[in-house]
Formats: sequence, structure tokens, C-alpha cells
Amino acid sequence: MLHQRSHSRRHHPWVYYIVFLLVPLLCVVLAGQTIWAGSAKSPSEETVESMAGAAGDELVLPVAARLSAGLLHSAMINYDGQLYVWGDNTYGQLGLGTLDYGDTPQLVNLPDKVSEISLGAYHSLAVLADGTVYAFGRNAFGQLGIGSTENAIEPVMLEGLPPIKAVAAGTWHSLALGIDGSVWAWGNNSNFQVGDVPSETITDAAGTVLGSRCTTPVQIVNGGAAAIAAGGQFSMYLDEAGQVYTWGDNSRGQLGNGTTQQSAKPAMVPGLENVAAISAGYQHGLAISRQADQDALMVWGDDSLGQLGIGSDPAAGIFRSLPERLDITGDKNPENDRIVMIQAGYSQSVAVTYQQNSSSSINKSRQQLLVWGNNSSGQLALGNTISQNRPAVLSGTFNGWTGDSFLPFDAVASGGYHLLVLSSKGLLGAAGRGDRGQLGNLSVLDRSQLTPVAVPDVIRPVWLSGAKLSARFDADENLVVRWPKAQDNRLATGYKVILERSDGQIQEFGVGNKLSLSINKVSSRFAYEIKVLAYDADSVHADTATLSFLADYILPAEAASQGSVPADYFSDIIQSVWQINNLAHHWAPDPRGALQPLEMPWDVSSIYGEDRLPLPANWQAFIYAALGAGLLSLLTALDILRKKALRQRQKRQLPVNARGQKQTG
Repeated sequence: MLHQRSHSRRHHPWVYYIVFLLVPLLCVVLAGQTIWAGSAKSPSEETVESMAGAAGDELVLPVAARLSAGLLHSAMINYDGQLYVWGDNTYGQLGLGTLDYGDTPQLVNLPDKVSEISLGAYHSLAVLADGTVYAFGRNAFGQLGIGSTENAIEPVMLEGLPPIKAVAAGTWHSLALGIDGSVWAWGNNSNFQVGDVPSETITDAAGTVLGSRCTTPVQIVNGGAAAIAAGGQFSMYLDEAGQVYTWGDNSRGQLGNGTTQQSAKPAMVPGLENVAAISAGYQHGLAISRQADQDALMVWGDDSLGQLGIGSDPAAGIFRSLPERLDITGDKNPENDRIVMIQAGYSQSVAVTYQQNSSSSINKSRQQLLVWGNNSSGQLALGNTISQNRPAVLSGTFNGWTGDSFLPFDAVASGGYHLLVLSSKGLLGAAGRGDRGQLGNLSVLDRSQLTPVAVPDVIRPVWLSGAKLSARFDADENLVVRWPKAQDNRLATGYKVILERSDGQIQEFGVGNKLSLSINKVSSRFAYEIKVLAYDADSVHADTATLSFLADYILPAEAASQGSVPADYFSDIIQSVWQINNLAHHWAPDPRGALQPLEMPWDVSSIYGEDRLPLPANWQAFIYAALGAGLLSLLTALDILRKKALRQRQKRQLPVNARGQKQTG
């Protein structure tokens, strides 16, 4: 019995060793899996949902910013209504007064803010805030609408138009949409893309008729139009009832009427209803048909380069003369299609959709970018030059993270052979052909992935709604002011403090990026209005009226007992303004105040400080090393415990002599 007991005691500690080994190891493995799940190459659904921040659910409200891409030049209306252009300028289509191309965005001098912009092959159209239209660039076909065929290297205002709210530049013709719903057209009319209107004959030196043109705007539709689009040599408009009308060239079925016969007058496209948006490429058309619980992307026209996205084999002569629904998500479930924006380029197409969650719900705080069609210059931004005949989801990289779900986009544009993308943080990216500087990134090289474009930052730092500052006097009568950190869309935030005393004395303090200020020798006998303003590198010298601020008041010590309020000391009481022009863009501060991975489809780590970047995703080697080190440490500790237990057991089992002493040898 003693022998059995001794045998049991000799092996019993190993049970604990096994338990001690397996349990911690299991915990380490589970912890490693948890860490890896949180740092995966593609964020989890929970992580994606947390990235939404305070932006809200509906994010398709109009913003001030606009993009447009021509054949070889580009334009952007910034959030402040200023127009910037870059790229080819052979005919003065940048409107800068020269013929030099620009490889970075340059400001166009116009008499008012710009509300809309559209670029053709070699000409540009701009709508100002007052509804006037300016044109510049090539004018051989009268596409500028100024009554002549002379090129214009500076913006020229058009005459004879009503107040305009939108313009559309085709290859060599132009459209304008009046506030009253009328449609106007001018320029090349060789294929009736202007319309069935009196036109001037175009002849060569030998007198051969080459076509026809209209050098001044002509009214094509009296009213009821809601949107316009101009293709290569055809035109479209969308009426207020959601019907689409087309006219002009139809050699590739781009009118969508089931034939290849050109049309001199607008005719309704069959098979389309409840259309909310239209876009025209060189010889193809796109339309979003909105239903109560789903969207349908309808496509028609030329598909020889896959620009319709319906999976056609590349071959000359492939086109669709009637609208066909494109399953944009590729899952054969139309209820999953939620389309935000569409853009038809020369022979490629782009769509922005809401992100699809794994639960089949729609996350409107995150969006995806899909591209298809011609990719000969990398204009699909997929990292290669392989054309796509089906929509491909664009992926991005940020500090080691990769994925295809991003913050909402404020604008996209697809041109001849390049792509422009503007994020809701006011960051611009470009991809594709760059030989004439049309990418705007100080290079004339082609880019097969989106690369950053430097544009002025006019989105100012903001606070979360409800943020407050605090102010108090310390024992030495120093006024101590503290405030929470504001967030900027790009760079670190700085602060200014304005202190106004009740007798009218005003002091201003610059504190850099500090979050507190101690003002010496401040008399507590006065009342004070305290304002803390947030600025960034682009707004350090801005008018203080354009900055978000936190405001508070501190009253004299005896004021509380007397029931005094700030209005007793100051005639104009101010309230905190957490966001300036918060409706001009879709960006909002994140509740956690940190950058999140995959904010946009290109790496912008370089514009942020290291302390603001999210943890990198490529922690796999670190995790494996940590697991190995932890396991080794655990085995070492267990071996020490085992040897100690063995010595103690051997000591207990030593024989006892006649005196009752344990023998040692």
C-alpha cells in the first residue's frame, strides 16, 4: 500500500505540469489569434463599423468639391469654390493665359466661386456661383460657344444663356443645363450631337465638307431636364420623371434605342425608369435606376474594351444597342447593389458603392470603388495594365493594412486614360496616363496605382460636438485654460487663445499644439471671455472667423454670490462652434480621435506623424516571435519547478536510521 502511495505521489506532479503547460499555451494561442484578427490584412466587420466615426448614416449629400477629367487634362473645384487645373495645355484648355502644360494643380483666375466644371478633349467649361458659364481651350468646332472658332487661353464668358446649374463637355461639343430645366448645346454637330438646328458647314482648304458646327448656344429642350451628359459625339439628358433621352451619333449603339441609326432629336431610351444619375463615355452610357430597396446599374453602347462590364470577350464590333443591367457586385443578388456615383471615361467606367457587410446589410459610412474597361495606361488603378471586362473592386494600402473599404468619396472622375479620386478628407489621388502632367503629381510617368496629388487643404480642424474648455484661477491668480484635442483631416492641429477682458482689453496667445495655457497675473476682479481656436498648417494665417472654436466665460469671484451672468459683462455672448462649414464635405472627427486604416485607396502615411498612425497590420512575425519566447519561458519555468519538486520528493523518501535521522548517502 505504501508502495502504491509512493508511486502515485511520484507521478502526480506531472499532471500539474501538463495542465500548467497546456492552459497557458492555449491562452497564448487564443490571444495570438485575437491579436491577429484585430490586425488582419483586411479589417474585420466590427473594425470597419467602428471606423465610421461620427459621419452619420447618409453621406451622399452634395458637397462643394468637384472633379473632372478630360482627354489629357484635369480639374478640381476645391471645397472653397476655387478652381484648380493641371495637365495638357496645348490649346489653352487650362485657362491660365499660357500654353505651358502643368504637372501640379494651379489656380484659375475667375470672378466668382466655381460651382461646376466639365472638361472635353481639349476644352473646359466652368459654371460660376452666379450661374454664368466660362469656357477656354480649343475652339475649332465652336465648342467654346463664344461665336467664333478662335481658341481661348483664358476664361471667356458665354452670352445668350439663362442662369446655368450644370455643364457637360463632350469631345468637341458642349451642353448646359439651365436652372429652369432647359438644355442648351453648341459645338461640333457633324453627327447631330448638338441637335436638329441650323449649323455652319465645316470645309477644308479644297472646299470638301467635313461636318457642321454651332458656335453659339442653341436651346434643345425647353424645360423639365434634371441632368445632362455629353459623350464623344452624342448627348444625353435626364428628365425630372427619371427618363433618359439621347441624340447624336449611334454607330456603337450609344443612344441605347436598339438601332445604330443616329438621331437628330432627343428620343427616350427604352427600358429605363426611375433613373437618378447618368454618365457618358466616348461611345457608351451608364445610368443608375433607383428602386425602393435596390439600385440597378444600366449600361449600353460600345463594349469592345470591356467598358460595359458585362463580361464580353474583347473583340471589335461588340456593343449593346439596348440598356442592359450590370450585376455590379457579381453575386447575382440585385438587393445588394447600392450605388453612390458613376463615371464613364473614354473607354472605361467607374462606380462608387456602399460597403456590403457580411450580414447582407449596407454600411453607408464606408464605400468601395469599382473599375472596369480599358486599362492600357493603368487608369483603373489596379496595379497593372490588364483591361477588365467585369467590375473589379479597388484595394488600398495604409501602414501595412490592405482592403477595399474606405471612407466616403466626395468625387471621382474618369478621363481619356486617367482616374481622379477625392476622399472625404480632402485628399486627392490620381492614376493612369501621365505624359502631359494630367496626374498632377510632379511627374509625367504613368501610374497604375493611385498616387497622392497635392491640393490646398481647406478643411479646417474640428472638435467633437459638445467639446468644452475649462478655465480657473489658481492660488497665484494665474488663469489656467485647458481644452480637449481637436482633429484635423490631414495634419497636426495648433491652437490660438483669445482672451477678452470685460473692460475691452484683448490678448492673443499662440500655443502650438499644447492643450493648456497658463496666463500670469490675471486679475480676478474682471470677467473674461475665453476663445480657443483650432488651426492647421494651411489655416495658420486664416481669418479667425473661418476657424472652429471653443468658448467660455469666467466671472469675478463675487459675481456668483450676486447672481451675475456673462451678459452682464459682455454685450455679444458667443457659443462654441465645433465645426466650420461642416456641410461642405463629408469628413467628420472620429470619436476616438485616431487615424483608422484604409481611409482611402492609397497610402498617405507620409503626411501624418508616426504617433498618429494606426498599428501596422504586418505583425505576424512579431506575434510568432512572442509566442515562441513565451513558450520557451514557460518550459524553462516548468523545468525548474520539476527539478525542485523532484529534489523535495527524493528528500522525503530517504531511509531513516535507528536514531530517526534520514540517511544522505
